[in-house]
Amino acid sequence: MHDPDSRHVHKTTSNYRDGFKAHVGVEPDTGLITACELTAGNVGDAQAAPRLLADETSPLEVLADSAYGSGDFRAHLADHGHTATIKPIPLRTAIADGFTTDDFTKMAINSPEGIAAFTFLKQWTDKKWAPPAIWTTQVPNEDTGQFVRGTASMAILGQWNITYLDENIKDNFKWHVTYLPKDKQLTTSLGGTPVVGWIKTKYPKEVSAFFQYFTSVEKIKQFDEMANYVPVRSDMANTTLNFQVRNDLMQTFKNQMPTLPEQFVAFVARSYSSGVSTIITEESSKLILSGQSPEQTAKNIEERGNKYIAENPDVEAT
Repeated sequence: MHDPDSRHVHKTTSNYRDGFKAHVGVEPDTGLITACELTAGNVGDAQAAPRLLADETSPLEVLADSAYGSGDFRAHLADHGHTATIKPIPLRTAIADGFTTDDFTKMAINSPEGIAAFTFLKQWTDKKWAPPAIWTTQVPNEDTGQFVRGTASMAILGQWNITYLDENIKDNFKWHVTYLPKDKQLTTSLGGTPVVGWIKTKYPKEVSAFFQYFTSVEKIKQFDEMANYVPVRSDMANTTLNFQVRNDLMQTFKNQMPTLPEQFVAFVARSYSSGVSTIITEESSKLILSGQSPEQTAKNIEERGNKYIAENPDVEAT
C-alpha cells in the first residue's frame, strides 16, 4: 500500500522514511494539548507552527526548539504580539585550523591555512592589485579614494562603502562588485559594532525583550533598507530587501550573508573579542605596510591573542 500524499521524513542525512508529521501545541503548565496539525513529512516545523496558534486570542510566550526558529515564524509571532522563547540553532563544529579553538579559549590562526590567508592579503598590495585594506591604514578614505579617482582598478571594500562610492564616482565610469576568491571557505563578517546582552545581567527580562525587538525580522529589514546595510540574520537570506543605494550591487553582498559562520558570531560575543581584534589590526598593518612576513604575522597574532585572552577572560566565564 502506498499513500501518494506521504513524503520523506529526514531525521539525519542517512535516517529517513516515508510518511507524515504530527505537529502539536501543548500548554506547558498542565500538559494539555491545545492544537494539532498533520502534514506531509517534508513540511518544516516552523511552516506548520502558525496554524497551531490560530485560535489563540491573547499574547503568549511560545516555547519551542530550534526547528521553529525561522525568520518567518519569529516575524509571525511578533506580528501577533507573542513572545518567542525559541532554542538557538546549535553551533556547527568549527572548521579544522579555524580562527579559534572550538571552545573559543585560544587563538588557532598560526596554521598553514592562516598563513595562506595572510599571504593572499599581502599579495594584493605588494603586486599593486589594490590599495591597502581599510583596517591597515589610518589615512581617511585611502582605499576608497584611489578607486574613486580611477588610479586603482580594484579595492577590498565592504557594503558600507557603497553609498560613498556611488556619491563620488557618479557617472565617471562603470563599476561593480564581486566576491573574494575562495579556497576552503568563503565567509563574511558581522561588521559594525556588536550589541551584546550578558546572561548574568540584573535585568534578564528587559534585555531579552530588547533583543527580541531589536533583532526582529521587521526591524532589521526596516533598518537595512534605510541605512543600506545587509542583515546579519542568516534566516533572512530569502527575505526580499530593496536597498536605497545601488540595490543591484547590494544584492551581491546580501547573497554572501549565509556564509557568516555561527562560531564567528559566538566569538564576537565574547568580552575579549574587541581586544583581540585590535591585535589583529595591528599585526595586519605590519604585514601590509611594514613588510612583516605572513608567518610572523600569524605567530604574533596567535601569541598575543592567547596572552590577551588569558589575562582578560570572558566575563560570562568568571
